[in-house]
Amino acid sequence: MSKSKKSEFRPNDYVVYPAHGVGQIVSIEEQEIAGIELELF
Repeated sequence: MSKSKKSEFRPNDYVVYPAHGVGQIVSIEEQEIAGIELELF
């Protein structure tokens, strides 16, 4: 599995989730879960 490109989101950006509405990214964190690196917003 290849490592994908980092997200272009930044803190204070707004995002739209069709089922939930508008949200704002407060922070971006990286965590490893079950050996997989995840980027969490």
